[in-house]
Amino acid sequence: MKVEEDLSKARKAYTITKSRESWTEQEHNMFLESITLYDRDWKKIESYVGSKSVIQIRSHAQKYFLKVQKNGTGEHVPPPRPKRKSSHAYPQKSTAVSVAAAAAGAAAAAAAGGASA
Repeated sequence: MKVEEDLSKARKAYTITKSRESWTEQEHNMFLESITLYDRDWKKIESYVGSKSVIQIRSHAQKYFLKVQKNGTGEHVPPPRPKRKSSHAYPQKSTAVSVAAAAAGAAAAAAAGGASA
């Protein structure tokens, strides 16, 4: 019976929704120009290239930067965006408080154990 249930829950067939488009030489050259102009401002690069979405541009940039890094040819690679700082840091546990709490818990456990004996 278990086998019949597994067959009814088969995965949906994989369908390709969009055909993959490779970058033309002209699009890639526009991408390279826009990288030198706008660094990692993907929206501005999108409007400069004109025929690719932000997601496509970011994917292309990621692959291009890895290729440049691997080959070491010295093309312009803009620095990564700085990480955002949290507006409020996670609360830090104080070691003195936690040590005191552990000692108090151990004392209470010993007292309870001694009272029941």
